[in-house]
Amino acid sequence: DGYRERLAGVPGIQFNAEPEGGFNSVWITSVVFDQSTGMTKARAIEELGKLGVPARPFFYPLSSLPAYPGAEAVYREKNPRAYDISSRAINLSCSSNLTAQQLDIIANGIKTILGHR
Repeated sequence: DGYRERLAGVPGIQFNAEPEGGFNSVWITSVVFDQSTGMTKARAIEELGKLGVPARPFFYPLSSLPAYPGAEAVYREKNPRAYDISSRAINLSCSSNLTAQQLDIIANGIKTILGHR
């Protein structure tokens, strides 16, 4: 996709898995920042916002949602990966009519907040 091409070779990020021999048909592109970057979901959204780049929070573990009161206290320890990944991932703009220029702006924003410009 356009994000993968524009962010190829940028260390410290991962995209949705693309299995060999398969095609990932996800409806939104997510970026997970490696722990080594120190980037959190909140910080990424804030820093991108300062650059005029839209981003949305990555999905939250179900047990952290208000619909499941008290569940987080039980499941945070049982599902540490879900909580960890959610804390350092964002969803990128996903409109099917994004222009090449818009994709460039978003990708450059990711590079900027990671110090790779």
